[in-house]
Amino acid sequence: MRHAAQRSTRSALFLLAVAGLLLAACAPAAGSSSSVAVPAGTTALPVTAGDTLFVRVDYALEEFGISTDDMRAAIWVPSGFASEIGDATSYFSLHDVQGATGWQIDLSRMLVERTTVTNQAFGTTTTTTDLWAEIRVQVPADAIAGVYRVRGTIEARGGGTRPMQFRLDVTN
Repeated sequence: MRHAAQRSTRSALFLLAVAGLLLAACAPAAGSSSSVAVPAGTTALPVTAGDTLFVRVDYALEEFGISTDDMRAAIWVPSGFASEIGDATSYFSLHDVQGATGWQIDLSRMLVERTTVTNQAFGTTTTTTDLWAEIRVQVPADAIAGVYRVRGTIEARGGGTRPMQFRLDVTN
């Protein structure tokens, strides 16, 4: 019986070690830029000169005069309970970008998330749709510290346009 308990303990430790290695392999390397977008807000987002930052700007489909039926994501990826995210970048473009000289600013991707909510009490089901742009900003290493404004226009294929803007607080 004691040997069985020892084998069971060793097996559990082995599985924990393997799980730890797998999780460590998924983590971003120290010092690398991440593609996790930071939500744009009313305050300037902090960024260090020489870094790449992904900024999330939220929109509603209605702002572009389009509906979910107007877009077809190539693949929908589960993003939680009763929700999924699709890449809708092919339906949108970024124009008239204004930022500091030497900065690289582009539309990394446009994502749409649809969530299904069922009300058991009333027997109804509704689907909500969220839309956001992820803007990639590469700040040059020689950028002067200070607050900078980034502007542009997001245009939907077959739909309208919406302004895109946020501020960045660059430190050295």
